[in-house]
Amino acid sequence: MGVTLGDTDNRDGLATDALKALADERRLAVLRMLSQADELCACRLLERLDISQPTLSHHMALLVSAGLVSAERHGRWTHYRLRRERVAQLAAALSQLAGETPSSPDVAVPAARKTLYLVGGPMGVGKSTVCRELNRMLPRSVLLDGDWCWQADPFQVTPETKALVLDNVCHALGNFLRCGAYENVVFGWVMHERAIVEEILARLPIAECGARVRWVSLVASEEELRGRIERDVDAGLREADAVERALAYLPLYRELGSELVDTTGRSPREVAELVTGVAKGR
Repeated sequence: MGVTLGDTDNRDGLATDALKALADERRLAVLRMLSQADELCACRLLERLDISQPTLSHHMALLVSAGLVSAERHGRWTHYRLRRERVAQLAAALSQLAGETPSSPDVAVPAARKTLYLVGGPMGVGKSTVCRELNRMLPRSVLLDGDWCWQADPFQVTPETKALVLDNVCHALGNFLRCGAYENVVFGWVMHERAIVEEILARLPIAECGARVRWVSLVASEEELRGRIERDVDAGLREADAVERALAYLPLYRELGSELVDTTGRSPREVAELVTGVAKGR
């Protein structure tokens, strides 16, 4: 007795729309990128793929329709996530065709065991205290502050020192991600440019470790940020020009495409809870 296409799709998960969605190099590239991050903004996909907005929208619509990707609007940009359980179902069905005996394709893939938290923001916004709260709140966590990798006297910003510090950061983060003792890796640094974060991620064993990435930028109102830094200046903790430098950096974070968490009027604990709430998909 014959089997209809509909019966086959329902039985083994080999839906034709999913297979068609995979039959394009750019869509495969999107899936690879999404597999290495918990979520990506359309703006980042546009930059990496070097295609037009309408072309990207066409490809993403096919992936969403096939059930391989989910989409959620955040302001002016759509953010995409890989539906890992659907990909696992498809992979299991293909393995079955090859004569293998995979685990049941109806069983969802568990969430990534490790999470890398990248916490950026201008000086004075509270990165260090929030990261320490995350370190206390999260199970099996380890904290790396980027400034620890660059406490030199005199402090020199040159191509050589920047390359050195970035190499130190990536080496330490990579070791923490590979270490079985840790489930959550928290990294706090200024990270005011997208290129900095992208280079860090490109050099880390994200896929190898099955980790997901949460990139969060802490922001505050100008009044709040100015008040915090002025108090630090009065206490002798910062130089007088720190106020203007921090305020100049503040607008940059709103254009990065990262998750934004406003620290205005909030305690470090409250901000950390918001960050972990973002990380759990709200």
